[in-house]
Amino acid sequence: MKVNVREVPMADGTRYVLNLKSAKATPLDGDSSIGETGEASIWSKEPAWLERFKPNDEVLAYGHWKQAKNQKPVRAPSSPASFRGYLNRELSMWLLFPAQLAKLSEVD
Repeated sequence: MKVNVREVPMADGTRYVLNLKSAKATPLDGDSSIGETGEASIWSKEPAWLERFKPNDEVLAYGHWKQAKNQKPVRAPSSPASFRGYLNRELSMWLLFPAQLAKLSEVD
């Protein structure tokens, strides 16, 4: 998954989010004509917990994941593709400890 860290101003202070996105779609189990992708957002009040990650790092995150409330339905591709539709799964997690994240490897 690709890594992206950004600041999000909120009413009670600034939060930091590490966005992870799958590199490519894989066939959906049960319907190989649908491509499945994933996005994960890891939230923290401490910027140092997330700033150690760079784009393209492989990250392992341990914790309680929540599914996004409004999952989007299968969408048609915008250009010719190997799938007739795409389904994106979205998850989020709030960090309690910095040890919930580990860098597996650095990719250039």
